[in-house]
Amino acid sequence: MNMERKTGLMNKKYVSPCFLPGMRLGNIMFTLAAACAHARTVGVECRVPWAYNDASLMLRSRLGGWVLPSTPCGTNEPPSWQEPSFAYCPVPSRIRTGGLRGYFQSARYFEGQEAFIRALFAPLTAEKEPGAVGIHIRLGDYRRLRDKHRILDPGFLRRAAGHLSSGKNRLVLFSDEPDEAAEMLARVPAFGRFALEIDRGAPCESLRRMTAMEELVMSCSSFSWWGAWLGNTRKVIVPRDWFVGGVEDYRDIYLPHWVTL
Repeated sequence: MNMERKTGLMNKKYVSPCFLPGMRLGNIMFTLAAACAHARTVGVECRVPWAYNDASLMLRSRLGGWVLPSTPCGTNEPPSWQEPSFAYCPVPSRIRTGGLRGYFQSARYFEGQEAFIRALFAPLTAEKEPGAVGIHIRLGDYRRLRDKHRILDPGFLRRAAGHLSSGKNRLVLFSDEPDEAAEMLARVPAFGRFALEIDRGAPCESLRRMTAMEELVMSCSSFSWWGAWLGNTRKVIVPRDWFVGGVEDYRDIYLPHWVTL
């Protein structure tokens, strides 16, 4: 590459997602989607700190590194805008450079750019599996953070089972602690009508499989949020309270057609 062209690329305006400590695949995808949508809206490039952590590197490998260029050294850019709360707050159109810092957990951040986001994440989607419903039970880190994050309880599981369509006969379990999650389901008689399959894939493979479910019972987790959104899942059942305490302005994370219990 000649020096003139290299200088032109370096001077080109771009925005970037700022990934945060502890972010896993679902959170990475939300922040990336918000930054991409904003970049396209204001007419600048989006560059990604792909080398931030294992989750971002895994996503890059799955999507193909050519899809979006990397930031210099693959790290976060200095933030130029901070999401002020968990609720949706539009990124100002004047922000045309620097990093966007926050969680951005709402589809409203990429309204009007849905086709691009679906194309970007197309490698994470699969064809529907007839008769299959999915359930995501997140345990691991949520048990250590019970003061913030909600774990699916027996009462919710019983109510959710009652909302699943009678014509479905296969249940695919997605969990970071699959054996314990399977024991939880075994204690709910209504799930006995299903042939149970436990998914034990790596995160990207599990997310892709989740998009193939005809119906989905979600944990309050960005991981299964993306499974529902990317899969265009018609029936999605989710707890009505996303957090246990502390964060109250979380209504923008729900989609209108979801069943909240």
